[in-house]
Amino acid sequence: MSTGWVHRKDYSGSRVWLNRLPTWAGPVVLLLLSGFLCFYGLGSNGVHEQDEAWHAEAVAELYRDGHWWRLTQFGNPYFEKPAPFLWLIASGYRLLGPTVFAARFWAAFFAVAAVLATSALGTRIGGRRAGFVAGLALATSYMFVFRHCARTVQFDSLMVFSFTLSTALFLRALETNRGWVLWSVATALASYAKNFAASAPVFVFIITLLISKSPHRPTGRQWLRLGTVFAAIHLAWLVPMVVVHGRPFLANFLGHQVLGRPGLGHGQIVSSIVAVYSRNLAGGFFPWFFLGIAALPDAAYRARQRDAGSMVLLVWIGVLSLLLCTVLRQALVWYVIPLFPFLTVIGATFLVDESERPSWLRHWRTAASVALIGAALLLQLQPEAHPFALWSQDRPLRLTWNSGSSAAALTATLLAGWWILRRAARRLTWLCLLVLTASATMSVLRPLGSTTYTNVYVRAVDAILQAAPGQTAHLAVDLARAGPDRLTRYYMAGLPPARVEYHWSQPDAVLERARHLPLPAFAVLVSRRPIAALPAEYPGRVIFAGAETGTPGEAYHVMVVQIIEPSPLGRKDE
Repeated sequence: MSTGWVHRKDYSGSRVWLNRLPTWAGPVVLLLLSGFLCFYGLGSNGVHEQDEAWHAEAVAELYRDGHWWRLTQFGNPYFEKPAPFLWLIASGYRLLGPTVFAARFWAAFFAVAAVLATSALGTRIGGRRAGFVAGLALATSYMFVFRHCARTVQFDSLMVFSFTLSTALFLRALETNRGWVLWSVATALASYAKNFAASAPVFVFIITLLISKSPHRPTGRQWLRLGTVFAAIHLAWLVPMVVVHGRPFLANFLGHQVLGRPGLGHGQIVSSIVAVYSRNLAGGFFPWFFLGIAALPDAAYRARQRDAGSMVLLVWIGVLSLLLCTVLRQALVWYVIPLFPFLTVIGATFLVDESERPSWLRHWRTAASVALIGAALLLQLQPEAHPFALWSQDRPLRLTWNSGSSAAALTATLLAGWWILRRAARRLTWLCLLVLTASATMSVLRPLGSTTYTNVYVRAVDAILQAAPGQTAHLAVDLARAGPDRLTRYYMAGLPPARVEYHWSQPDAVLERARHLPLPAFAVLVSRRPIAALPAEYPGRVIFAGAETGTPGEAYHVMVVQIIEPSPLGRKDE
């Protein structure tokens, strides 16, 4: 390997079957695979995450009222997230209708784009094989597909896409000294995904430029142009929102969401945060996480050899890890998702790239391949039975031991046969890739069988619609002990134009309040515990009672009571 500055290396040998295929074959396969995993049954199940309901309601009101610069949620100003992505979803509503599929379409679209961008990044760093494997790994990551990203009304897939695309364009600009403006545009797109997301790539690229000593760096005039482009895109919606809303927007969005949010988790111990994030990565990114960890020594060696790609990947992992563990110390499950594409590229390059390596790294790849095969055979990811249930984001992903004697015997045989296979290291690495791909693919294919799962809120709303077909219903909704209050509000607001009252009180008080509503009137009781039967001689009947099962001993219980006879006050109001 050259000791000088290295921008890009492609060590793909002509004898490998993948290199005999057309250059478009790999991206087309990844496009079809990721498109199937992200779009299959995308709108078949109801909204099932708290944040998903939060964003979907804001889009629904935007679509209904048409106030593009005055976003609301349940009638209140909405400044939680950047508006442009919500505008994009609302535009999809106009084309596809206000459906769950339309709400999730753009998240799935950018998830597919992120897979292709990861493949392009891997190709630039390690060649066509590494690019294909990197895209394959991201497309078959359970958390990327099902948790707060590809198949939900979330912003994370846009963030992953912008991070990955901007990194690929950054390496291209370092190599050719062209395309810096396009890189600046891709970097600025991250600000449309999360409140402070654009800061991460800025830190990463500045650090990489400082330590890389690249011969191709932007000049002072170029930096001025790049900063202008970045600021123009970054501020294109911020400035009008400040002009329209003034201090309320600054206090909520900039004060709470951007500046205040990093301090929300400062009461948590860093060691516990690291443990939680490690478990999330191991489960949600199984088995590719272990490949990425095993590849870190190889990436460090390449970085010492002035490899630009390995440098920027390691800086990405370092910066994101630092932000997660010292700034965003909330240990939320989905915060680790932006690490996925960079770990996949590092792992793919380590496993399939045939560049020159010292003997200790070649032996380490052989040993790591054997260990990864054993881990994939002995461990099994246990996702939720219904990943689209209301509990899907709360229940941890667990790795359980596959104690089958055949798997254990096969692993022992592989370990014992390591010395025999040392001279066939390339075959061993491809066997490792095959096993990892099979394990990951099974993890993401099995949950697709429950895409039509109907959660308890959908069933409750159907019961109300059947009890009062074509009529304007009046509801008294109990939020006293309800965990998913955002979901409750979202589904109740989705009913035909109705009078809805939300109460933070005991069920008996809500039942009594429902009697004062004009008929047809309903009481909707939501609780973490089973709801007692109706009071004696209460003028109502239970038309629905269901529960969303969660962790052992807990559930979301929903009861819908139809009022048969209102109180005299109710008749007067009517």
